[in-house]
Amino acid sequence: MKYQRAWTAVSACFLAAAAASPVFAASANAQACSLALTNLQNAEASIRMQAADQLAGLACPDAAAPLLSALGDSNAAVRGAAARALGLLHDSGALSSLEKMLASDADGSARAAAAASLTYLGSRSAEPALIKALSDSDAAVRYAAVRALSVLHSPDSVPAMASLLSSGDSGLRRTVAGALGRIGGAQALAALKGLLSDPDSSVRFRAAEALAFQKDSSGRVILLNALSSSDAATREQAANAVALIGTASDVSALQSALAKEKDPDARAVLSAALKRLLAATSN
Repeated sequence: MKYQRAWTAVSACFLAAAAASPVFAASANAQACSLALTNLQNAEASIRMQAADQLAGLACPDAAAPLLSALGDSNAAVRGAAARALGLLHDSGALSSLEKMLASDADGSARAAAAASLTYLGSRSAEPALIKALSDSDAAVRYAAVRALSVLHSPDSVPAMASLLSSGDSGLRRTVAGALGRIGGAQALAALKGLLSDPDSSVRFRAAEALAFQKDSSGRVILLNALSSSDAATREQAANAVALIGTASDVSALQSALAKEKDPDARAVLSAALKRLLAATSN
C-alpha cells in the first residue's frame, strides 16, 4: 500500500511537470515508462498488473516484448492486464500469442482479456480463434468473442453465433442479436427474425432494432410499442430505429411519443428522429 501511494505521487509529479513544460513531457514519459517496465518484474502481483496498465496508458515504445513475456505470468490478473495492454498498444506482433492465450489459458478472465485485445488488433486472421471461443466454457469469454467478431464484421461467425441463440442466458442472446445486426447478411437476418418471438422482451427489442439497422422492418411493431417504454434509453433507441424503417403512417406515433416525452435528453433524440422520418417519407 505504501509503495502504491509512492507510485501515485511520482506519477502525479510527472504529469504536472509535463503539463507545465512540453519539453519536459518527453523526458517525464520516458522515465515513467522505465519505472513501469521495472515494476512489471515486481514480486507483488498488484504492482505488476498496475505496471502493465501504465505501459499501455503511456504508450511506451519498448513495452511490447516485456508485455509478451507477461502473458506467461503466474498471476491470471497480470496476464489479463498484459493482454489488454498489448491490444491497446495495437501490437500486431502479439496476434499469435493472444490467440494461443485465448485457446489455452487456464483462467477465464485472462482468456476474455485476450479476446478483447484481438478486437483492438482488428485482424481478420483472428476470426477462427474467436469463432472457436464462442463455445468456451466461460460466459465472459463467449461474450468477449461475440463482441470481437461483431467489430470484425465476421460473416463466417454467423452460424456459430446463431447456435448461441438457444442459450438460457438472455443477456448473451441480446448481445448476439446486436452483433448479428452489425454483421448483416441473409443468415444473420434469418436468425434475428427468429428472435422476434424470444420469451425475453429485451431480446425481442434488440432483434427488432438490429433488423432496422439492416433496413428490415420485420420488427416494426415491437419498435413502435417500445416508444412508450418506461426506460428513456429504450425510447431513444426505438425512435432512432423507427426513423430508419418507418413509413408515413408511423409519423403520428413518433409525434405522439414526442408530445408525451418528459425527459429532456430523450425529447432531443425523439425530435431528431422525427425530423429524419419526415424527411425520408416526404419524398
